Amino acid sequence: MELGTKLENNELINCNDIWVKFSTGNPIPTLADLWDRKLSKKKNDAKYFWALQNVSFSVKHGEILGLIGNNGAGKSTLLRVVAEILQPDKGTVTINTTCHLLSSGIGTREQLSGRENIILGSLYLGHSIDEIKKNFDAMVEFSGLGEHIDRPIRYYSDGMLSRLSFTIATSIKPEFLLLDELLGAGDITFRDKASKRMKEIALGSKGAIIATHDMFFVLKHCSKALYLDKGKVKFYGDPKDAVDLYMKDNGLGTSKEFTV
Repeated sequence: MELGTKLENNELINCNDIWVKFSTGNPIPTLADLWDRKLSKKKNDAKYFWALQNVSFSVKHGEILGLIGNNGAGKSTLLRVVAEILQPDKGTVTINTTCHLLSSGIGTREQLSGRENIILGSLYLGHSIDEIKKNFDAMVEFSGLGEHIDRPIRYYSDGMLSRLSFTIATSIKPEFLLLDELLGAGDITFRDKASKRMKEIALGSKGAIIATHDMFFVLKHCSKALYLDKGKVKFYGDPKDAVDLYMKDNGLGTSKEFTV
């Protein structure tokens, strides 16, 4: 992986021919697995599958790339490659910015209350105690959890958990945003608030890659779109064309269903 390389045409991120493989039995081997394998000197007979194959794209300063595709298409894996959490088996990633990956469940513990999880998650993201105190009431109000903020989150509905996770994850102002499947959660009112917040964060950063099932957001806010299908690039380019193809493939009509 190449870091800090000078890029042309104001590029911040450039991924070239990215391939990532996982074991079918243990998709992401732990350090303990790797150490045991080394000590035992046994041949690794695990079967592999390619989670990403020949993926290439770039993001320039000021651009928002919409990352779309069905569950299991490789979106989360690709974001983790760009965030340097995963090393690609083949290909190069050139980065000229500082990336922040935001995903659901950041720092959350199910036995703790929503209030406690906001504090824990904020600390995890690097906020100081003073910053947490200053922003806490606004975060609770944005989440819409009301009196439920003091209940253990193991009793939350999926929508409530999504609102809490989104609120925590978007409390920072990243230099370059990587967002993993946080849009589209909760009720319609919250999705609208979430979409507006994501637009504000993306505009306030140097650029963004946003994995989402919210086609309206992709059409309205994204500069380009990358459609992944079973780890391969199905389409890369104009958001409308990407959404049209995705919706056609899934029997969902066309982008005309949305008013942008």
